[in-house]
Amino acid sequence: MIRLGVLFGGKSGEHEVSLMSASSILRAIDRTKYTPVMIGITRDGEWLLYEGDIDDIEKDKWEESASPFKVDDLKSMIDFALPILHGTYGEDGTVQGLFEMLDIPYAGCGVLASSAAMDKLVSKSLFINEGLPICKYEGIIMSQFDESQAAGIAERLGGYPCFVKPANLGSSVGVSKASNEKELICGIYEAGKFDRRVIVEEGMNIREVETAVIGNDEPIAAVVGEIIPSAEFYDYTAKYFDGGQSKLIIPADLPKETSEKIREYADMMFGRMAKYQNEVAEIVTEVNEMQLKQKKALEKLCSEAAEKLDMLTAASDKTLSDMQRIEGSKNAICGQIENMINETIDTGKALNPPSKQ
Repeated sequence: MIRLGVLFGGKSGEHEVSLMSASSILRAIDRTKYTPVMIGITRDGEWLLYEGDIDDIEKDKWEESASPFKVDDLKSMIDFALPILHGTYGEDGTVQGLFEMLDIPYAGCGVLASSAAMDKLVSKSLFINEGLPICKYEGIIMSQFDESQAAGIAERLGGYPCFVKPANLGSSVGVSKASNEKELICGIYEAGKFDRRVIVEEGMNIREVETAVIGNDEPIAAVVGEIIPSAEFYDYTAKYFDGGQSKLIIPADLPKETSEKIREYADMMFGRMAKYQNEVAEIVTEVNEMQLKQKKALEKLCSEAAEKLDMLTAASDKTLSDMQRIEGSKNAICGQIENMINETIDTGKALNPPSKQ
């Protein structure tokens, strides 16, 4: 059977939501086809293998009986990854990049699509580039924000109400509705607790509808559904803790042409993201090929340099040997000359003995 790695928890403001989602999925998995491997990530980022009761995951008591392991060992533990990690590090391309590096197949979008879709400021830029209609918005970098800017932001967006959100987060965490300047400032600071970048959007009297897209090169958008929140807007509590009071109407009560237009927009952006992903993959491939060529050229250069060094070393050794041999010959000749001189001196002494007084 396929060892299905179900990842949950994570270093995110949506940690609790991930636990609920993972619990539901683990209860629904077909055990005749898949062997679930439950992998939890703590709020501090520690990876733990969990083999306990699913109910304790939902109750956030799973860490007590989980055991740590090395992330490097993940490939030997699972055959396929199902990341049920909401928000930062789980939906923004981070864990997807880890799977890519470990060569582990996984469900969901790739690195680029995940990263771009998670970042509201980046995704809006892409929507504008593709000609999709979007609401007015402004991006804020928290380190550059001053409260005196709030009035101007609201004015440029058409006044109140407006909505404030962290640029990178989901599940409506850190999202607030501002009806005046004080609420806008408070909302910006609240969103800034979750991200260094914040987005403020104009308020619009609209209905909230959604569609899901599946596929790669040939995407297919699902039937459009409508969300009717139990609160003023679809906030964190309305999504997860209102006792089922928020309603999801499928299909949405919309004219056919409106539904088709929504699905067309969804298909368009999904396809564009797939195209961007492919373009990035091509660039990465080109870079890798270039690096490989450079590596081979460097290896060849190093090999040639090593050969020349060996030749120089051999030549140097031969020269040294020759010099030693010459030195030996010189010493031998000098010795012979010295012997000859000594013999001549001795002969002279013998032929001319000293006179006696």
